Amino acid sequence: MDWGKLGLKVGLEVHQQLKSSKLFCACPSLLRQDPPDLKLERKHRPVASEVGTLDPAALHEFLKGKAYLYEAYRDTTCLVELDEEPPHKLNLEALKIVIEVAKGLGAQPFGELHIMRKAIIDGSCPSGFQRTLLVAGDGSLPFGGKQIRIETIALEEDAARIISKSNKITVFRLDRLGIPLIEITTSPDMATPDEAKAGAEAIGLLLRSTGKVMRGLGTIRQDLNVSIKGGERIELKGVQRLDLIPDMVRNEVARQQALISLAKQLKGKDKDFETSIRDVTDIFQSTACRILKPPIYAVRIPNFAGILKLPLHAGRHFGKEVADYVRVKAGVRGFFHTDEMPAYGVSAEEVGLLRSRLEAGPRDLVAFVSASKEQARTALAVVVDRCKMAFNGVPKETRQAREDGSSSFLRPLGGAARMYPETDLLPIVLPEHFVSKIKPPQPVEKKLEKLERLGLNRTLAKAILLSERSRVFHHAVKAGVRPTLAASILEETLPYLRREGLDIASISDSSLREMFEMLARGKLTKEVVPDAIALLARNMPLNTLASEKLTEDELRRELKKLIGENEGYIESKGKYAISGLMGMAMKRFKGKAEGQTISRLLKEELSL
Repeated sequence: MDWGKLGLKVGLEVHQQLKSSKLFCACPSLLRQDPPDLKLERKHRPVASEVGTLDPAALHEFLKGKAYLYEAYRDTTCLVELDEEPPHKLNLEALKIVIEVAKGLGAQPFGELHIMRKAIIDGSCPSGFQRTLLVAGDGSLPFGGKQIRIETIALEEDAARIISKSNKITVFRLDRLGIPLIEITTSPDMATPDEAKAGAEAIGLLLRSTGKVMRGLGTIRQDLNVSIKGGERIELKGVQRLDLIPDMVRNEVARQQALISLAKQLKGKDKDFETSIRDVTDIFQSTACRILKPPIYAVRIPNFAGILKLPLHAGRHFGKEVADYVRVKAGVRGFFHTDEMPAYGVSAEEVGLLRSRLEAGPRDLVAFVSASKEQARTALAVVVDRCKMAFNGVPKETRQAREDGSSSFLRPLGGAARMYPETDLLPIVLPEHFVSKIKPPQPVEKKLEKLERLGLNRTLAKAILLSERSRVFHHAVKAGVRPTLAASILEETLPYLRREGLDIASISDSSLREMFEMLARGKLTKEVVPDAIALLARNMPLNTLASEKLTEDELRRELKKLIGENEGYIESKGKYAISGLMGMAMKRFKGKAEGQTISRLLKEELSL
């Protein structure tokens, strides 16, 4: 695609958990899997801001009518998370980390920090708001021959994590609530999908290079703001993997293009049409469709025949876009429509009767829902509203990133009406001496150059810098393991074994450090490293693999025996026998000799 002609603009919001206790209390930043000690149920409602308006995203969540169940622990969560006690003083350690990162981005810390409340009534914060404060602004970060402008750098508390959800109740655990997050917001300076990935990677490298941020899946999240000419700014929420970013951008561009095209297709048609929702239960009294249960309601949408089949992106069509709205806003799993009928056991005769009852012409669409009267009417009203929105092209909204690179409707795009000052904490004045003592992190490029001087290529150097096991790497090198070997074990062998089904996440850093120390002392060879990792994944000791290496003289004597045992094989294969003999030797001397040494001695003995 010609991204310049499309006017593609991508901005980033990078959220990274900081390695510190919680932001407004002394509780540890610890996620737990054991059963909680306390459960508490609540409901939320929106309130008007100081300018007298309701935030549309907050109103949207309230209209779902959901309740929220919160799980807490006696020893690692407290009354602050439950919103039963005012917040404590701001965590200065977390603030120092944010200022350090801000200096690394050339941003200017503000002289006075105001803690704000941001309305969040999706249930993830028991208080109904998230505390956040702007710390710095007006920075930049070079990447790929250009600069990303950094608009703002904020410090905020992470939200509670979802344990389970249904139409009526969502269960949250409060262990994640309050973990300090740095939020870095960029200008929309990335003009291609690959630039968006490179920009997020550059920010991630800077953050991790400080050594003061958490590692692992879920500790860093990217939100993308994507727009094209004729479209709207769409927020894509919760992209956790860098390699998913280009697909997310491409699919969003394709979606917006399709919606712009649909608006042109609908131009000139009546967008203020009247609709009437009808009870059509009797038409389906003898239906073969097992998922249609009474009561059943339907609505006619003029001039929309075939529209719901319009492809958007990543195998999704406009009908799924409408279905997302129905699920989120009405709590109904989905709806039926005549574009996809007859199907699911609904007969052509039933479709004909349905169209006749609603006086639908050949260009009209009929949508119908199997639900209670109130829920069905809400769902069909949502279908009608979303179809009417199609006349205007791309609606402003926040969408949830999906693992296949597509996205689904989450809520309307939030506005300024959801921000208001924190009433329990005073503004914070940053003295010059406090800020001046905080030094910026070493530039990422210098850290990469140091790793490259150890023999790592640029790709492996980046992987180590980003790795949650980077400290293990440096320990291994200090112990005497070759840097390239240590890096390849951590960034190639471990991921390979994870894909093979080993529980790599359960292996502690201390266990890996022990393995590397044994490797450095010659108690293990690199050939048995996969077996060693498998033992660690099963929480078994490594001493079963540990053995003294054969001296070169001992190994040569053993190889002469091996050659003598296989004279016929060597005679028949000639110089090609070396490959088979290597396999036999590696199997016989596994853990007792390095492969390179075995290969060299075999060639010498065979005069190759």
